[in-house]
Amino acid sequence: MVAAIAFESIVKLAAFLAVGVFVTWGLFDGPADLFGQAAAAPRIAPLLAPLPVAGDQARWIWLLLLSALAFMFLPRQFQVAVVENVNEDHLRKAVWLFPLYMLAINLFVVPIAFGGLLHFGAADVDADTFVLTLPMARQQQALA
Repeated sequence: MVAAIAFESIVKLAAFLAVGVFVTWGLFDGPADLFGQAAAAPRIAPLLAPLPVAGDQARWIWLLLLSALAFMFLPRQFQVAVVENVNEDHLRKAVWLFPLYMLAINLFVVPIAFGGLLHFGAADVDADTFVLTLPMARQQQALA
């Protein structure tokens, strides 16, 4: 089971990084261009604020806390971290490898989201499908 999860994670990471690079440097001229266009778009500019507007701090803090604790509540993460962990030495590697993986898998989340919002505008495209629809909109079916 651990080998299957590891293989799936590597495939997901490679695919997500490939789409992120395509969106950032294929659809736009790099991160500066992407974020510059996002800042100029009235609908997207408020999303660039470092903290939510007044009154939303409690909601933001609870979402952050839930996200931080999610690994213990999600069955797959619990299975790998607790049930399948037969060697304490594996934790030494996981302590730095898991955060590195989480950083890498989330590196292009915001660029893909902004790229989708900028590319599709007010079109009725579900944001959850931007990873697929952005390459498909540019006839990159192999990447999708």
